[in-house]
Amino acid sequence: MLEEVDEHYAYGYRGSLLSRLAVAAMHMDEDELATKALEVRRKVHSETMLPLESAAIVRGLLRMHKIEEALDVLDEELSVSLDMPEDHEEAAAHKEKVKHRALAIASFASRECFEDNPQLAAQACEMLREVGPIVRAAGISSEELNLPWLRIVQGATQYESHKRKNMIAEHAVDENVHDIPCNLVYSVLDAMSTFPSENRDDVYECLSNALVRRTQFVTGAGKFLNSNQIVKCNCSFSLNHKWICLGSPKEIEVKLLSSAKVMWGSRL
Repeated sequence: MLEEVDEHYAYGYRGSLLSRLAVAAMHMDEDELATKALEVRRKVHSETMLPLESAAIVRGLLRMHKIEEALDVLDEELSVSLDMPEDHEEAAAHKEKVKHRALAIASFASRECFEDNPQLAAQACEMLREVGPIVRAAGISSEELNLPWLRIVQGATQYESHKRKNMIAEHAVDENVHDIPCNLVYSVLDAMSTFPSENRDDVYECLSNALVRRTQFVTGAGKFLNSNQIVKCNCSFSLNHKWICLGSPKEIEVKLLSSAKVMWGSRL
C-alpha cells in the first residue's frame, strides 16, 4: 500500500485506504506506520481528502495525545469560513466539512474534559463557540449534527468534581492557551449557545446539576455584619459574592470567622 502500488491503485481510492490504514494503526499504537501513511496521503492525495476521513484522523491523533498534530489537521483539512458557496455542489461539500469540523472539535472537548486537562478543554470549547455560527449559516440542524453535548457536559462536571476533591494534578500554565474559567461547564454552555438548540431534557438537567454544585458551603461560626453577635450557622456563597446565613428567618449577610470551614456541596 505504501511502497508497491501507485497513486491510481484501487480505482483512485488509495488515499481513502491510506486514511483507514492510518486510523487503524493509531488504534493499535503503531505510531511509525500511522505517520508514514499520513505523510504519503498528504503528499500524494491531498486533492481527494474527505472530511469524514480527516475527522477520524483527528480523533486518532487525539487518542494518541498528539494535540498539535490533530490541530494541524483541523486547520489544513477542515478549515471553514462563514461564507456559504452559491454553487450547489460546493455548498454541499462546504456543509459536510463544517459538520465534521464541529464533530472533531467536540471529540477534542470531550476527551480533554474527561482527562482533566482544563486548559485544552477550554480551548476546545472556544473553538466550538467559533464554529457554531458557521454551522447555523450552513443550515445544519441539531438533529443532523448530533453533537455529543451530554458527554461534554458530563466530562466538564467530572473535572469539577475532581477539582473539589483535590484530585487534579497541577498543570503548567501556558500563556498561549486559554485561561481556565471558575467552572469549566460555563465554557461548554457558552459554546452550546452558538449552535442550533437541541432542547434535550437530559442535557439541560445535567447542566443544571453541574452549575448548582458550584455552590460553596460553610460550616462553623459567623458574625452578623453591623453587629457583634456571634452565631453558628451554615452559609452559602451567593452570586453577589456575599455569605448568606441559611436557616434564619431572613437571609442575613454574615462575616466568616477564622474557625469557619469552607466546603463544596449541592444546594439543599
